[in-house]
Amino acid sequence: MPLHRITDPSLNQIKATLASMLAEGIADSEVRQLALEISVSSDDPKTAIWDWMRENIHYVPDPASLGELFIKPRKMVDDYRAERILAGDCDDYALFAGALLGSIGYRVKLILIGCDNYEIDHAYIEVETEIGWIGFDPSSNIFLGWSIEYVRRIDIEPSF
Repeated sequence: MPLHRITDPSLNQIKATLASMLAEGIADSEVRQLALEISVSSDDPKTAIWDWMRENIHYVPDPASLGELFIKPRKMVDDYRAERILAGDCDDYALFAGALLGSIGYRVKLILIGCDNYEIDHAYIEVETEIGWIGFDPSSNIFLGWSIEYVRRIDIEPSF
């Protein structure tokens, strides 16, 4: 199933779902193939993937009536190959970015944060580099490597 729908999400259910979907995307050979196509000619694969995502994916929120939807990274690849419009919200960007980077050897973790209050309202990934973990959020207008103030933070690692 290319979409995973959670209508009454508990935090544990969301964490387990995202960890599983991230691991599945990292292990997917088609996700890896796209990551290689995007990054093979670049000296910095992270920046190449960042730029590609910013150019090729549109931010669109989940329909309120459907609850929380998560798009599997493989669906994003399949839609790209079929020349369909790529779109998703911040968690979809994070899952796809994590899968692309993870599939070519980077350690990644998905981060859920509450910026203004305790409620989770944003998702992005962090990728491990030679200088430590850096923020990677192509769904926002903030540059690669950014950090943000938050009230609540939950780290999710892929569950292999």
